Amino acid sequence: MKTSFTINRITTSFGIFRVKGLWCTQYENIDSVEITSLQIMGTDGWVRISHQYEENAQYIETLLPALLLHLKA
Repeated sequence: MKTSFTINRITTSFGIFRVKGLWCTQYENIDSVEITSLQIMGTDGWVRISHQYEENAQYIETLLPALLLHLKA
């Protein structure tokens, strides 16, 4: 069963993010998190990060461990 989540602000060493997604609480590993919307705080406010671009994959991969820790807390 997947549970939806919204994190309005998560601060990491590589940026401040707003995240929406689905989390399968049964497994509680990185593969159980599906990000549906990802935004990073820019100089003019929130900037959407598109999943379609290869360059943005680094944000998602780097963010997943911190995101999982936040969801478990």
